[in-house]
Amino acid sequence: LFSWLVPYLNLFGLTEGKKLIAAFPTTLDPRQQVDADEAARRRAQAAADFVNISMEERERRDLAGNVFSVATALYVLWATFVADHGDVQGHVFLFLSWIPLLFAAGFKLSANAGL
Repeated sequence: LFSWLVPYLNLFGLTEGKKLIAAFPTTLDPRQQVDADEAARRRAQAAADFVNISMEERERRDLAGNVFSVATALYVLWATFVADHGDVQGHVFLFLSWIPLLFAAGFKLSANAGL
């Protein structure tokens, strides 16, 4: 379904030898790379478990979701009590609270589902 996206992964920095850490492509430490047999075993286990990220990445995404949740709460408090004076600008600030909320929900759901 998303095979058309593969040629564009280089634009995002996701190339061979990189790993997603908190949803950002990061160069792998050569000590962390595994041989072909271990990679095949991990792929088979991931297919059986219906996950495609490691437990470490799931923990990082859960932490990122927690951070975004706190940031969203702080932003909503600021937008409600400091920035909103009943004008259009205040309403826009409140509407923009959806952006960090969606990131928080996305990271938390990704950590829970393993996808």
